[in-house]
Amino acid sequence: MNVHDEERVVEERVAEGLRELAARQEVGGPVPVAELLHRGRRGRRLRTATRVAAAAVGVGAALTVAVALLPAPAATGPGLPALPAVSPSAVATPSPAASSPAPLPTTGPELLEALRTRLPAGLSTGIPWVPEQLPYQKYVGFQVRNGGATGNVRIDINRPSTGPVNVVRCTVPGCTDTDLPDGGHLQLYLPGKAVGGQQDWRATVRRPDGTMVTAASGNIPGPGEGTQVHPNAPLLTGQQLSELALDPLWQQVALTLTGQPSRPPYPAKP
Repeated sequence: MNVHDEERVVEERVAEGLRELAARQEVGGPVPVAELLHRGRRGRRLRTATRVAAAAVGVGAALTVAVALLPAPAATGPGLPALPAVSPSAVATPSPAASSPAPLPTTGPELLEALRTRLPAGLSTGIPWVPEQLPYQKYVGFQVRNGGATGNVRIDINRPSTGPVNVVRCTVPGCTDTDLPDGGHLQLYLPGKAVGGQQDWRATVRRPDGTMVTAASGNIPGPGEGTQVHPNAPLLTGQQLSELALDPLWQQVALTLTGQPSRPPYPAKP
């Protein structure tokens, strides 16, 4: 029912009421002005309420149409989702500390933590090894465990010279050479058990700039472990040692070292 129909119904009810009142009055009696005014005011209130309701419905419909006619957001490209709303606080200028790279680990404890976070899953760390850190060498290690097996893992970052180094190719069993795309060289040495069951596996990366990184894992006891060789094989595989030695972080640390041509490239024992 529209507004005009509502008004017509109200007017008919008012007229009917007037007729009923007229019929109830005695001839010549007083006219019921108060009741007529009351009915008239009630009719006006009903018409006003009807108009307000209709107007509200009209405004809602207009808003719905307006929203529907708004232009769609600009496309973000094929296959790309629409950008989410961003609060003003989220677009604040980042602080210099947040945008600057993390400092390189240089101390023994910092290098230990960097090594710990790069160990394969399943290994737990035990006794740390932190010998004196030299200007041309950074060397740290951990005792590691995996269930009932115990061993060690070490990282040796070395700069034996400040220029190119001569790469000596493998000549013994268990050793393989791989040339790297940047001109470097990866040498993986996985020897079998020596006398007493000792095993020490190594992955060494040599770069054209004279830097060298060796990741090693063995069953030979380290400082604080006594003298008993661990019966299990080294706890890192050749693949894991290669990935550890090739980690870019160690190369960045190596570039901060001072060359020392007379230093052996790798210590004989941890």
